[in-house]
Amino acid sequence: MRLRLRAKLITIHGTARGVLADLSVTGARIRLHEPAPPAGDALLQWEGHEAFGMIVWVNAGECGILFDEPLPETLVLDMRDVEACPDEREQTRTAAAVFVSGRAGFSPQPRSSAPFGKR
Repeated sequence: MRLRLRAKLITIHGTARGVLADLSVTGARIRLHEPAPPAGDALLQWEGHEAFGMIVWVNAGECGILFDEPLPETLVLDMRDVEACPDEREQTRTAAAVFVSGRAGFSPQPRSSAPFGKR
């Protein structure tokens, strides 16, 4: 089932964040925001769920996981109702709008009327 949910992939090499792009009872495809870890054992976390498995392929910022135990079919079907995270184009457009509006970066702190060092 094609999805677009925030996900985290944890391996002995570290943690990678990305988007859960496909999910089935036997495995998943994840698009990662950072370089994919090498094949091996992994823990996939998404939307309060997690599954142990093995990274069985890595290609161009994506990887595939074969789960150790099949997921319940109801869990996979329930993911249809979870709100998708914005796609990359939408995130870029939103970031550009925030930048152009002058709201990007920092929030100025209110100025104190106390002399320097007396705040």
